[in-house]
Amino acid sequence: MSELVQITRYSKSDYYELIGDLDRRKKATIFEPQFPLERLSKFVADSVTASAKGPTPECVTCGVCCAFALIVPVRLDDTPPLKAYWDITLDGADEDIVIERVLPRDVETGYCSHLEGELTRSIGCRIYPERPFLCHEFEAGSDRCHEYRRMYGVEARLTEQELASDLANLLNIDAEKSVITFAAIAVDSVSWKASYSIEEPGRMVSAKVTYLRIVAIVDDDLEKEYEVHSYDASEETWFESDLIGMTLPEARQFIETRVNRC
Repeated sequence: MSELVQITRYSKSDYYELIGDLDRRKKATIFEPQFPLERLSKFVADSVTASAKGPTPECVTCGVCCAFALIVPVRLDDTPPLKAYWDITLDGADEDIVIERVLPRDVETGYCSHLEGELTRSIGCRIYPERPFLCHEFEAGSDRCHEYRRMYGVEARLTEQELASDLANLLNIDAEKSVITFAAIAVDSVSWKASYSIEEPGRMVSAKVTYLRIVAIVDDDLEKEYEVHSYDASEETWFESDLIGMTLPEARQFIETRVNRC
């Protein structure tokens, strides 16, 4: 017997209103970051700060990455499927069109709903074996891991001397190649499509079709938008986070490969 899956749906506007409120509450309880978070690697091999060269922190007495990241996307190909997640639907469409899937949050604390125990003391993950790809690739002991821990008071703040040394190392790293840092899915057009009825062979029926487009921002440059794909919402499913971190050519190749595979 298959297990029930708990799916909660939010419109995009309602979802981001909730996330904005959780983010304001979170920032009131933690320290400001000492480094620009976007410059800190989540991989140990790419980390350059002194902290990352020390012992790897114990996840079971921490858990702050599960509290800090309020938006954790779940990919279509994440396996095995989760037993609970939130689906985010497009505003302004005549039907429920899912444009994002994320881990559910505790609406009081903002923590991942799958987190159990007491943060920074003794915690566990109820979905550890099937946790999403994004959780898998975040590495304990990376530069970003240590910064999160400092923000929550688990590790001591860096002294001015330590900070200056680590900043020098960070600034020596080449800036990331031009990658997509934001993407949005919007209604492109709505039309009607004629087809033969399955129930009544030979009879023509018409159905409303919503066409969507994916627009991307590269390196947070809000002055330029790039349309990377347009599609029939009844034939393809895309999430706004699918292309984050890719270059434009990589994104277009990824789209072409997945469309041709379907």
